Amino acid sequence: MSQGRWLITSLLALCLLSYVRAEIRIVKVTFPDDNNLDDFTFEGSLYLPSTDVDGPVPGVVLIHRSGPNSRHVPMNGQNAVFWDTPVPIFREIATALAEQGIAVLTYDKRSCSRYNNCYDNSYPFSGPFDYSTINVFLNDASTAARFLQNYDNVNSEAVVVAGHSQSGQFLPSMLVDNPTLLGGIMLAAPFRPIDEILEYQVQFSLELFANLYGFHLEEAMQYYPDLKTLIELRDGVGNVASGRMNVTRGEESGVLVGGIPISFWNSWIDLADKALENAAKISQPLLLINGDMDSNNPVSETDMWAAYLDDIGASDRYQKKIFRCLTHAFNCIDAPDFSAPIDESAISLIVDPRLPETMAAWIKQLVVATGAQEDSGSTPVPTTESSSANRKTDFCRVLFTLVMWTVYFGATLAS
Repeated sequence: MSQGRWLITSLLALCLLSYVRAEIRIVKVTFPDDNNLDDFTFEGSLYLPSTDVDGPVPGVVLIHRSGPNSRHVPMNGQNAVFWDTPVPIFREIATALAEQGIAVLTYDKRSCSRYNNCYDNSYPFSGPFDYSTINVFLNDASTAARFLQNYDNVNSEAVVVAGHSQSGQFLPSMLVDNPTLLGGIMLAAPFRPIDEILEYQVQFSLELFANLYGFHLEEAMQYYPDLKTLIELRDGVGNVASGRMNVTRGEESGVLVGGIPISFWNSWIDLADKALENAAKISQPLLLINGDMDSNNPVSETDMWAAYLDDIGASDRYQKKIFRCLTHAFNCIDAPDFSAPIDESAISLIVDPRLPETMAAWIKQLVVATGAQEDSGSTPVPTTESSSANRKTDFCRVLFTLVMWTVYFGATLAS
């Protein structure tokens, strides 16, 4: 019996060891701005699958939301809702996708540096006047995509871009400019222009604090100091959108809105309109994703994108996925809605695994459906965690069978 127990223990240990995941590789990378705008060099991290995965592999570029953001995009809250520990959105998504056999590039936004305590990189100091239009960041994302397409062991025909929030809205424009990209993933992307989104965010905050605590405006601003800034931004951007604030006059007199030139806001509003036009031009598929606890860009924004794509005859070019409980940071708040105070224990501090699982499955299906292979001699894209995953599964099945026979004979002898 002691020998039987030893054999069972050994077999189970071997089975467990066979499932130890090969570590992914994270490589620090730099790449120059190839749009000839300046001599800027980007810094980022490239998450590569383990060496068990045969290449060339599909790739994803994760593109930032608005504001200065590092390659990790840490978020400790969303509109009017906060949690204690920042969730490093891109780092967790990139890690999970690499574990699924997909290469992922994340990079520091050019507005993110040690000078504004955003990230300890080598970027030069930059001020708000350095980026007069949002097109600069759109071009930067295209630069990152081309870098990944040309990286060793990445399938250049199977690179997807995933834009979070602001950049998600501009994904159709980026796909028009980069027709060799395989597709786009719109993560919590707004449909309406920024002036209307800011109006929604202000109203959401006011209604939330009124319903939960009975606060009026002044009380709400004392409880949530960022609300005053949000209201001022809504009013300023609203004036820009309505034409009440002249671009030339505003810039000549040094007038900024939210610390940013008026021309930037105008370009944001214009590009939102162009995104709709470009959505009708692209041939690449789209994946629309949002969570029903997002207070920045609610599910209705994703629904409007889906309705618009249906209206322009693009129903066959997109899929939509709405996740229960996910926020703008893609962590889960386990509550039906915001009608009651949220207990801290209900707030997860990690990116919900359903998100990268859905992204990985969609990318792999897209690669297979489009036949995006390098050449006839290349290895097919793996559809499991690694090329050895099936062998490990078969190995454990054999071990499990042996264990069961051992238990059976042991029980027989004991009787």
